[in-house]
Amino acid sequence: MAVSSSSDAGLAGFVESRFAQLAEQAPRTMALLDAQPALRVEAANVLLGSDFALRAMLRDDGLLEALWGSGALSASRGPHDYTALLEVLHPDQTTVEADALRSLRQLRTREMLRLAWRDLAGSAAVHDTLRETSWFADSVIAAATRMAAALLVPRHGRSPHAGDELMVLAMGKLGGSELNFSSDIDLIFLYPRGGESTGPAALDLGEYYTRQGRLLIRLLDTVTEDGFVFRVRHAPAAVW
Repeated sequence: MAVSSSSDAGLAGFVESRFAQLAEQAPRTMALLDAQPALRVEAANVLLGSDFALRAMLRDDGLLEALWGSGALSASRGPHDYTALLEVLHPDQTTVEADALRSLRQLRTREMLRLAWRDLAGSAAVHDTLRETSWFADSVIAAATRMAAALLVPRHGRSPHAGDELMVLAMGKLGGSELNFSSDIDLIFLYPRGGESTGPAALDLGEYYTRQGRLLIRLLDTVTEDGFVFRVRHAPAAVW
């Protein structure tokens, strides 16, 4: 019994130390938790189980408030919800890689905090969390694929074949909709047919789609001051 009491006291002290960090470095977040007792109870479980959640709230003091205020902590998301979230990132020929890196990582931090919160607070079952994480990854990959294409357009143009685009297939845990917070994603790149791109610095389409795949990986995998989106393992682009 003494060991159990000591352990409980240690865990309580650990959580309180994390609340103290929030009070010092994220006063808006701590004010919200103080004003919402039920949310603070959830926060204790989240802070006990996730270093990432603490870092996310310390980095962006308005993040938890935005999620809570929008109702995102109390509702599940489906594939269409994630598609809609990513569609606000409209890439075009003026897309700058640094902006794409930042926007994807900021969205990833927000959604992963939401998913971790719901999981650790007991608002979502494990299989629901894995499924939603996989749906989010699918939508992020689709958005990064569009961004990578937009980055190629000014110099290398597009495929001359209307409707042709890079196909990205997910394998492993993502392919089975069982992606967790620490999973890599395994991707295979395919393209429809050969030829030459339309831009001023035209490329053989094999090289064109290979570059698009590399850009896509860089958008997801590169570690910046905002973190990364997903670690990526991949196969070279090939004609299907």
